[in-house]
Amino acid sequence: MCIRDSINAEYMGIAPFSIGDLCFCYFHTPGITDDRSTIAVTQVNANSTKTPLLFTGSTLTVGGLALEKARDPYVLYQSLQKLRSLPNETLVFPSQDNALNNAVFAKTLDPKNDLLQMKLNYFEQLRSQGALCVPSLMAEERRLNPFFRCSEPLMQELTGEKEPSRVFAKLKKAHEMVYK
Repeated sequence: MCIRDSINAEYMGIAPFSIGDLCFCYFHTPGITDDRSTIAVTQVNANSTKTPLLFTGSTLTVGGLALEKARDPYVLYQSLQKLRSLPNETLVFPSQDNALNNAVFAKTLDPKNDLLQMKLNYFEQLRSQGALCVPSLMAEERRLNPFFRCSEPLMQELTGEKEPSRVFAKLKKAHEMVYK
C-alpha cells in the first residue's frame, strides 16, 4: 500500500507519483519559508515493510524543529499537523541533526519526563561515539517533541495559552531565543 492510500490527499496537499516499486508523496509544509516541502517515500511490493520514510528538510527535526526563525509560526503549526497525522512507524529523516539540542530544550520544559531523559542520554551516547541521532519514529515525535504536544496541559500551562497554535507559537519563540 502506498502511503497515499492511507491519507486524505486533498487535505495533505500532496501530488503522489510512483517510480517502479517506490511511491513518492510531496507535502507542501511552509512556515519557516513559504516554499518548504516534505517528501514521503514508501516501497510497494510483496517484500516491503511499507514503512514510510519521511524526508522533512528542516521543517521537522528529531525531537523539535529547525533552529531557523519561523516566518509564520501559525502556518508552520498547520504544516506539522499534516506530518503528525502520518503512521506511528513513519521514519523521520531531517536535513539537520540537532536532536541533542532539541532534547535539552524539551527536557527544560518537561523535567519529570523519564522517557525524554532516556532519549537525552541515548543522544549523548550517540554523540560521544560520533554517531548521528537520526532517524526517529513518528510515534516518538508525538510523545517527546514539545511542538507536537501543544494540546497537552503541561505545554498549555507553561505558555499560559490554551489554543494549541498559540501554544506552538510561544514554544517556537522560546526555542528561537534559546538557540539564537
